[in-house]
Amino acid sequence: MDCGPRCKKPCGCGGCNGCCGKPILDIDEMPDSVSILRFNMNGLSTWYDFGNLIYQTQTDTNLKINLQKRALIYEAERHTDSILHNELGAILHVADLGDVDITGVTDNSLFVYQKDSDCGEGCEGINNSWIAWNASDNLTDSLKTIMGFDEDDKPRALDAPENTNQYYTLSWNAAEKAGWSQPAVATTAPSVTEDGVEYVYRLYLDPSTKQIVAVKERK
Repeated sequence: MDCGPRCKKPCGCGGCNGCCGKPILDIDEMPDSVSILRFNMNGLSTWYDFGNLIYQTQTDTNLKINLQKRALIYEAERHTDSILHNELGAILHVADLGDVDITGVTDNSLFVYQKDSDCGEGCEGINNSWIAWNASDNLTDSLKTIMGFDEDDKPRALDAPENTNQYYTLSWNAAEKAGWSQPAVATTAPSVTEDGVEYVYRLYLDPSTKQIVAVKERK
């Protein structure tokens, strides 16, 4: 059937209405799914889901850690990058850690762990953190425990003396040891003889400075 001079080709549909109009191609998005599109071609519509196509052609990368090498491994499609612990640590500061509070850090500060004492049984306190400890901020008139170091430079806490209701002196007790001491009881005064004269050393208290001094006297 020939539609006449208005059309360049027959309609092929039993009539000439709309035969000479422009072809229609329209693409719409699916409201609830970004991977589905609707195609409209000359009034005929259909939906197509691109989800599987996207999944099959998406980039395949992987990020993992190597505990033995202490490295962060990034595996891309055409290359693999390894970030070593010292490289990663070069851009990190202690303050970057979530449980570290550097608010009170000054010169020669120590880090101590503060556990939230207000948290109930079985819970983890949200204020638990590493904080700065400064000697000038923690002065006191007495101590329960004294801290020092052993022969291997390991930090140790000095145990309380045997009789806690008595007085002890913290001193160097020979044999390269520091600890508690009390005056030893002797049956006779230790003495030294010089040029035939026997001397003893007696302790006295300086009334002004309260310093304990030893005076060499004839026995």
